[in-house]
Order: sequence, then C-alpha cells, then structure tokens
Amino acid sequence: MPRVKIGPAKKATQITADSSRPLTLYLGAMIIDNSTNGKSDQLDEFRPKDGNTEDPDSPPPYTPLPGGVDGVQAPDIPRAVPTRRPTLPTPKATKFVSLAKLNGAIKGTWSIDPSLIVPASFLPPLERGETEQSRKNLYLKTNNGAITADVTLVTGLSRSTSDGRSTASFEALTFNGSVKFSLRETSPGQARLPMKIKIESLNGAIHVSVPRSFRGIFVGTTFNGNTKPSEEVASQIQFDKEDGRTRRFFIGDFSAEDFRSGSNWAGDEVNANTKSGSIKIRYVDEVDPTPSTSDAGIHYPRSTGGFFSRIWEALF
Repeated sequence: MPRVKIGPAKKATQITADSSRPLTLYLGAMIIDNSTNGKSDQLDEFRPKDGNTEDPDSPPPYTPLPGGVDGVQAPDIPRAVPTRRPTLPTPKATKFVSLAKLNGAIKGTWSIDPSLIVPASFLPPLERGETEQSRKNLYLKTNNGAITADVTLVTGLSRSTSDGRSTASFEALTFNGSVKFSLRETSPGQARLPMKIKIESLNGAIHVSVPRSFRGIFVGTTFNGNTKPSEEVASQIQFDKEDGRTRRFFIGDFSAEDFRSGSNWAGDEVNANTKSGSIKIRYVDEVDPTPSTSDAGIHYPRSTGGFFSRIWEALF
C-alpha cells in the first residue's frame, strides 16, 4: 500500500473541551491531536486501537427515509379518505321556470337570474291572469304532492331589469302536501332585486328559508296551526301583529321613507297560506331545528308604540 504523506499542519487556535483534556485544532491537516507528542505517526490516529472497525466519533449510520429517497421506492402508505361530501354544482341560471303537474311531488334546484334576456319562443306560457310584467321567475304547481324547492337568486341588480321588471317573484302552490322553499343569494351583500314569494297549500305545513339580507314583510295565514319564526328571525322582527288566523311582522330595519309614496310596499315580501298546517320561517344558513310543537323559550319582539308603530298599524 502506498504511504500517504500529509503536509505539516498550522496551529490555528486552542480550545478546551474540559478541564482534563486540552484540545488543539489544526487547519490544513486531517488530524486532531489530543496528545502533546508531535512525533507520533499521524496515520495511527485513523487506525482502530482495539480491532473495532467503527470509529466511536463517527456519526450513526444513515437510514434512507421513505418516499423514494436514494432511488429506493418506498411502499405505499394508506391515506385517510375524505369524509366531506362533494357539493353539487349550482345549475345554470335561467330567467323563467314554470312547472305544473296534476299529481306527484315536485323537487328541484334552480338558479334564477332576472337580468337574462330570453327569446320569446323559449318563454313558458302565461298563467291565467298573468301578464308579461307579472310573469313569475319561478312557478311550481301540483294538485297532489309535496313541493321542495332550493332556489339561488343571482345578485348584482339593484333597480330593474332590461325589460322593466323591478322584482324577482316566486310562487309555489299545492292542494295536498307540504311546501319547503329555500331562497339563497349567489353573493350575499351585493345589490339585488326585491324578492316576492307566494306559497299556498290546502293541506300541509309550509317552511320558508330566506337570506339574511331579507328586509320586509312576512304574512302567514293558517286555519289550523300557527305561524312561527326561528329565534334568529324573531330577534330581527321590529313590528308584529296577529289578528285571528293571520300574523304579520316586519323583518329588519323599518324606515318610514319606504312608505312615503303610498301604502304599497316595494321591498321584500313573503305571503304564506295554508288551511291546515303550521308556517315557519328561518334564515337559509341556519341549522334546521328539530320540529317543535310549542313556542316555549322563543320570545317575539312586539311593537312598543311610537311613530313607526302608528304607520304599521295604519298599513296593516
């Protein structure tokens, strides 16, 4: 084996590892000298003294990590499967929907954009007594069956559409069955047209869900049941009037300016009527509570008098 010749080292500095073993570090040489004898064989410092081939000062052996390091493919590690259900895409928006059937339930999801321009040949036929200006954006009717509607209103319009419509109107009618009607917005907080919702059932409960931007009148009439808002809706009621089978209340901030031009309300409005069944209203992002047979624990704010109360009493 050829001899390895290592040049002289230059002393750089001296540090003390502990009080009994002075440690001298040299630069330019592959040697660390722990003794004071400078004539020792420099290569002997690299040979094991007891036959052990491992250097006690060497780092521990390297273990490849999983994941294909060093060209070794790591085994597949099972991963948790997401439990969240994928959300269904919102259907493509349309301006008018009309669906009527003699028997059977109606259930669907619709997106309504009042700003769309629809060719006349694609317009649904007008209902009896309906005009182009009063045409419903969504009209659902069945003689015998429940109605479940999940509707999204496209926001971004504040006054009227290109054809002069100033409201977004929805109607759901059934003679025998319950009605669940939910209305949400594409972008809460954006300007939108006032919403007009009419729901009727001859024999069945009515559940209405509205966006939190709803500010307007709710009228519920039932001959066998009651009209009950959720706790969150009840906290936003400013005026409340109950007269026999009909209950009226105003949700949101009331302003007398809205009625200066007359008694016709131009803002949001819901009219719900059933002969037999309860009527409930809540916000669309609320958790649907367990049905209750009593109003215990729910307190409905009532009018306490004053200028706005006199306006409310005069109008209704």
